[in-house]
Amino acid sequence: MIKSLLLLLLILFSNNLLGECIEGNCYEGHGTFYFKNGLKYVGEFKQGKMTGQGTITNSNGMKFIGQFKNGLPHGQVHLIYPQGHPDIKEYIGECKNGKRDGKGTLILQGGIKYIGNFKDDKFHGYGTTIEPDGTKFIGKYENNRMSNGKWIIVYPGGGKYEGDWRDNKMDGNGTFIYPDGGKYAGQWKEGKKHGYGTYIYPDGSRYDGEYLYGKRNGTGTVTLFDGTKYSGIFKDDEMINQ
Repeated sequence: MIKSLLLLLLILFSNNLLGECIEGNCYEGHGTFYFKNGLKYVGEFKQGKMTGQGTITNSNGMKFIGQFKNGLPHGQVHLIYPQGHPDIKEYIGECKNGKRDGKGTLILQGGIKYIGNFKDDKFHGYGTTIEPDGTKFIGKYENNRMSNGKWIIVYPGGGKYEGDWRDNKMDGNGTFIYPDGGKYAGQWKEGKKHGYGTYIYPDGSRYDGEYLYGKRNGTGTVTLFDGTKYSGIFKDDEMINQ
């Protein structure tokens, strides 16, 4: 899973700052502090700890701008990692005691973007994940995982699902609008139409009846766009008994 946002900075946030104050007051006031590992902090200090507004940079292009409290990031922060970091590209949002906590936006190096709530450095609460291809997952997260419950998934090209979600699949009751204008409203199981549902085709005709793992199976009624109805038994999408 995604490493701690501040993993590379944690060695700095101890009672003993390993380095040298080269300018200003690094105990009580504003100063510039060079750490032995090459990081540079410019900002406010209180009782020898980074407290208040400050900026941390290094020679590789990493930049951290934000608020500190007792030597830990705490408050609104903005962290930018250079290209090549294994996980994180950018984080803008709230931080508490050195961890992502509250509302924020996290962008990963692979292009995934999360906008929402965090707790203890994890996706937790309501949020939106946007995949590199544009797919959006909107719902409630628990400890970095999509929780079971109501979700909205918006697919590139116009597809959209709104309904129950379980174990990372459409499961329960939900509505799917297809890119061609077709619409299914009904029951789902393990990501497939399963149970009773209604499918309205782009031409206005419809099917009301039973599904089994994605196919029409069981009793059902087809209503053509002119109002003509056919009822019978279906098997693997074919009517076998009218």
